[in-house]
Amino acid sequence: MAPPPRCLRDSVAKDDDTWHFTIPHELLSSNQPGHGKMVQFKTVESGAKIMFQMAKFSNNRVIQNDDINEFVLVSFSLPGRQAEWTLKDGGEYIARFLERGLFINDVQYRFYHHSASQLKERRCFLRRANTDAELDERIYQLGDFGKIMNPAKRAKRIGLLYSESQVDYILNPILKEDIHDLQYGDEVFSDGCGLMSRKLAIEVSKKKKIIFRGKRYTPSVFQIRYLGYKGVLMLHPPMDRANELSRKKLQSLREKQAASSGLTPEEETFLSAPPPPVWAQFRRSMKKFTTDKTPTFSVVGYSKPYAFGRLNNEIIVLLSSLGITAENLLLRQQEYFDWIVHASQQPEDAIDLLSAVGEYDAAERVLLDGLDAVLPVIRKCQRKEVGDFKREDGKERSRTIIKRSRKIYGVCDPFKVLKEGEVHVRITEGRGGVSTVRGCDVLVVRNPCLNPGDCLKLRAVECPALAHLVDCVVFASVARPGHHSAPSMSSGGDLDGDEYFVCWDPLLVPSVRHEAYDYPPNKERLFTSLTRQDLARHFANYNNASLGRVSNLHNRWATASPKGARCSECQELSALHSQCVDGARIKIPDRLVSPPGRPEGSEPWIIDQLKDNASRFAEKFLSESVKTQGVADSADNESHATQIILGLLQSRPVGLALSEYELFTMACRIARRQGLDPHIFFQYIDCGALTTSQKYALIAAIPTLSHEEYARLWNSFWRSDLIGPQQLYSRNIAQSFRIQRLYSSNIHGTEQFFSYLSTAFQDFTRKVLLIKTDAHFALAIFMRGQIAWDDDVDVDENLVVCSFLPHSTSEFSSYKQSPKGFRLHCGPGRLQLYDRHIANSFIYIGIQPRASGAEVVTSVALQKISKQVQLNIGRVNKKPLTEIELHVVSNRDTISHQLFDLWFEHVPTEERIRRFDRDPRPYRRFSLNDIDWNEGPPPTDSDFSTNPTSLKIGSRQCDLLSTIEPRIKSSGYLSSSYHDHSHYSALQSQKCSHFTLLWFITCSRHSQRSMDPSPNR
Repeated sequence: MAPPPRCLRDSVAKDDDTWHFTIPHELLSSNQPGHGKMVQFKTVESGAKIMFQMAKFSNNRVIQNDDINEFVLVSFSLPGRQAEWTLKDGGEYIARFLERGLFINDVQYRFYHHSASQLKERRCFLRRANTDAELDERIYQLGDFGKIMNPAKRAKRIGLLYSESQVDYILNPILKEDIHDLQYGDEVFSDGCGLMSRKLAIEVSKKKKIIFRGKRYTPSVFQIRYLGYKGVLMLHPPMDRANELSRKKLQSLREKQAASSGLTPEEETFLSAPPPPVWAQFRRSMKKFTTDKTPTFSVVGYSKPYAFGRLNNEIIVLLSSLGITAENLLLRQQEYFDWIVHASQQPEDAIDLLSAVGEYDAAERVLLDGLDAVLPVIRKCQRKEVGDFKREDGKERSRTIIKRSRKIYGVCDPFKVLKEGEVHVRITEGRGGVSTVRGCDVLVVRNPCLNPGDCLKLRAVECPALAHLVDCVVFASVARPGHHSAPSMSSGGDLDGDEYFVCWDPLLVPSVRHEAYDYPPNKERLFTSLTRQDLARHFANYNNASLGRVSNLHNRWATASPKGARCSECQELSALHSQCVDGARIKIPDRLVSPPGRPEGSEPWIIDQLKDNASRFAEKFLSESVKTQGVADSADNESHATQIILGLLQSRPVGLALSEYELFTMACRIARRQGLDPHIFFQYIDCGALTTSQKYALIAAIPTLSHEEYARLWNSFWRSDLIGPQQLYSRNIAQSFRIQRLYSSNIHGTEQFFSYLSTAFQDFTRKVLLIKTDAHFALAIFMRGQIAWDDDVDVDENLVVCSFLPHSTSEFSSYKQSPKGFRLHCGPGRLQLYDRHIANSFIYIGIQPRASGAEVVTSVALQKISKQVQLNIGRVNKKPLTEIELHVVSNRDTISHQLFDLWFEHVPTEERIRRFDRDPRPYRRFSLNDIDWNEGPPPTDSDFSTNPTSLKIGSRQCDLLSTIEPRIKSSGYLSSSYHDHSHYSALQSQKCSHFTLLWFITCSRHSQRSMDPSPNR
């Protein structure tokens, strides 16, 4: 246990000039590794006092190569204005202390240096030394800092050695190389962003033991410190391919040499001095100084999944100024509050919250042990979220989590495939796995941000060449002359480790763009000579009080002006803020010091509304006991866990921080624990969200899959929203070949259709396009081979069209294979299949003007499929498409290619022939006019039975009364006796059927006979 802090001096005076202290030797050592001596100038009510204690030191490259017992960490928190201390007084006191030095038991400790974060925290390291020359000799061995003649810049470069870092990997310098920046004129697009091989990324991940969800995880971006380099390295697969080609070439030459075959001079040179593999490439902008000491590869940070972004006060002020309504901001805040509350009530929200904050083990326990068992952890996370509504100084702040957002590292586009104004954002989502944000506008902003132009509105697109970069934002590396790179336009950012708030929530992306501020660099004052005391005075005189003052004035002007942060005063203050970020001294004009108040009668400012809501929510949440609906730890916990997992599998909440496979593995654990067959969960699994290896793991976990379920696992047609099982079987596409759904309009929206179609044409040689106009007609287009994008190409027999008519009972041919001469054009906004000439079109799919109300329409010449299809459907001319899907087959799956090509060998049945010819006749109703009553013999008694209401026709006895009597009664002709012949003419005039009249005549004759007394009746 560490000893308590020891007071070295009870009070601090402005005129102190010596700092000599005696401390017992037993207090100067610690058994805990990484602990060293710390002296604190601590503010108290009466002023300040000096305290000593042993404290944990942050690890850095200087301490890693020195004795920690030789250092003293000093922290300054001197009295403020309340004790009649000005900022100048505090700076002079610190400068005098650093010049005279600290003496502990007659051992002198002099100013050594600090990191950039320590400069803002008012901390620095002292080291045991008698003169500054001793320290200069030590520090300048670690880098060529002597040529930097500006104190702020030299302090910043030396501070890189003091940045907190671990010895994560020893990278041999021969495995790295320097490369040029991506630059156009004076604009650098790759500022601070280098490249690394996957080999190095895996090695560093293993060494650093990067684990995510219980498995090894290899990030796409690493923020690093190495030798004199500072910045980020991103994965670059071409580097691995180049290393592999070099290895194979070397192996081939060695085999050739062993076979005593002749080598060319170039081959002999290559074999005598083979180039080493390249594991890392550092840009020129990443090199801050030159050194060959301590080649430790230190990781400061790395990209992580589910790094949800938050709305803070600064971003909210800017968004409000750009037209985002208070209703939208309040709605997102309330959703965030509901999410926090429901985490202790609903298992689904509990799992979501715990997974999002990294408590994955606790999330799994919700399923295994019930909600009550994990309630303490949930409440701890809830209290932390609510407690963070206030800063350490007691001021309230907004920090709403937005699920459709991320806070991620920015990197450059090394291939220059992105256009100006475009970004590539590929993230890890919940049940959907890794997905790309595409076809929509995104908000990109970097903190701190005070200028409305800091909010960039960029277009998110998908580029297959950048698909390996996950959980980061890729910026374009090109721009028109005179334009700046996107990162530099957002608060003057760069790519050396800056994180950006990226949001694609349609309620929070502004509809307007504001011109960005240029952010010119501060002027550097160069010294003819620079000593250690100059660096000490730079530390002593640094203060960031101007930052807080400028921010406060900016908020007050934004509150007072109807334009918000777009007013000229706010923009001028934002320019001053950018200058004093690095500690530069500024002078705030007097006209900006006293902003007016908010106009009377206006609505409360959005920040005030959000703060009031947060205060009320926090007070209610912390004062009341949140009622939980968890299940007690009882015997039915297992069945309850089953219901929870089924609820998660049946739902798809936005932002769920659990993948589909993770849900399934949890379900399997529950099934094994309860002795159940995990087969019961299969029908709820989204097979499209599983990778190939995960599908094999599912098959191993559920060996009882039926043939149909096995097909559903691999065949994405089973998950189609356009066609059902009946159509799958009738068209023979229900077998278990491997095809995956690339695009669905129900998921991605119709506006992204042609973007995904471009991916399907350029990256896959087997694809199926499904379109649907209404509930009566759908169409599938099977395509094979490499088809050029945005060009007219011959498809000949490499395309099959298949129609689906779910409401038709007819059986007829619905396959149409394109014959030779058919051509296909597929490009941005149009797909058209035609026979030789474009006027002879078969299928057309295109984008209609927005005013038409239909985004994508189609026209199909149905007679080219078959006449029966045309007779059943009619005409399809520029009909809106209600649903669209794209399914593709992997280029490496040769077996699925063979199964796919079977549809092109199908011979459709064009005609069905009956056994006998049938003469079609038009239908015509029978009429009394067609009967000749004079022909044939009159009816005899033998034609009728004893029952006058029955008629004998052949061997059948027909009950006419039960059949026809209702029709006679409805006409009113049965009210009189049957022998009333006057009704005959009336019935005939009503055009009654022949059997109706015959029945009437029969009944009449029977009635007459029964009334006739003569024997000859």
